[in-house]
Amino acid sequence: MNSVVGSDHAARPLYPAQSDRLARLVAAADETFGDAQKAISWLGRENRALDGQTPLSLVDTDFGARSVETLLGRIGHGVAA
Repeated sequence: MNSVVGSDHAARPLYPAQSDRLARLVAAADETFGDAQKAISWLGRENRALDGQTPLSLVDTDFGARSVETLLGRIGHGVAA
């Protein structure tokens, strides 16, 4: 099982569905920012558009992951996030 660092900074195991969502988000962020390091940094920072949560903290649910994907789409299209 893979692991991710959550908002409490403690590594926790990921279930397969969470791992799939995480892979989707990393790929989408990398595509949006054009740089893997920027993408990873963005995923780990609190975001006002996500009610102050980090994008990584939303990997637990499909709804959360889709919220992050929607935000990345807005950023990619130049819509104020």
